Amino acid sequence: MPHTGTDASVTGCSLTDTASGRTAVEFSGWYGDWTDRPFERLLTHNVSPSDGGDTRRPMTSEEFGRATARRDGEAANFLAFGHARGTDVSDRYLTGRQLRPLLDAFAEDQAELRGRVDLEPPSATIHPVRRG
Repeated sequence: MPHTGTDASVTGCSLTDTASGRTAVEFSGWYGDWTDRPFERLLTHNVSPSDGGDTRRPMTSEEFGRATARRDGEAANFLAFGHARGTDVSDRYLTGRQLRPLLDAFAEDQAELRGRVDLEPPSATIHPVRRG
């Protein structure tokens, strides 16, 4: 279900588990250079790059993923966040490996819709979540 219109500086949608009525995955797109810093903080505090990866780059963990794009030097950041079925976060609807292609599809669609170029999806590496 869409959350905002196509001309907003933040947009999103979600996939719902029809059996439970709960949100399984939320997607959002943030447009403008102001968006880089919140995404960098999100990755720095929540992902432990197993390969020494740069948290300023697109990446995927078991809980969420980030893709980026640019247009005329202006940034766009795309997020997919997978929800848990219950209170235990390890009981996720989708694994990071399943979440990544959904993020790729969302980012491609949004980049095309918004005229963004230089789309950079996350690599195939699924990084562990930073705990504590």
